Amino acid sequence: MKVIKTSLEKIDAIKAINPSRKTGELLNVTVKITTTTTEIVKLSSSLFKIKSSFILSIVDIAQFESQLGTIIELGPDDDKLEISPDQDDTLDIPVSIKEQYENSNFYFMMAIIIPLADKMSIPLPIPPLFQPKIKPI
Repeated sequence: MKVIKTSLEKIDAIKAINPSRKTGELLNVTVKITTTTTEIVKLSSSLFKIKSSFILSIVDIAQFESQLGTIIELGPDDDKLEISPDQDDTLDIPVSIKEQYENSNFYFMMAIIIPLADKMSIPLPIPPLFQPKIKPI
């Protein structure tokens, strides 16, 4: 499976108002990430557009809600993605495909959410990409 394109169709950012917090106070936060597939559209024999929602919630601080469209291409060795005409709320997507496009959506959205959170002065509990090595004295 290959992700061809991811497009942001809608985004909402909601900042919680909590005046009881002091500047510099350490917070224990809970982060929840929810992804939901809402629709699958077959574009050709190997191309599909998966519409989904992505929610990043930092409990009591902020919530980012978005709707995405991800175009994927399936190769001959990939699991098949079948679309039934009577799709209900639970879309059956093979795990191998779902994991790949959800990971792609996560990295796509974080590149948007991080600068947006910075402009809104929302603290994001993201660990550094690398830990500096401390030299012994």
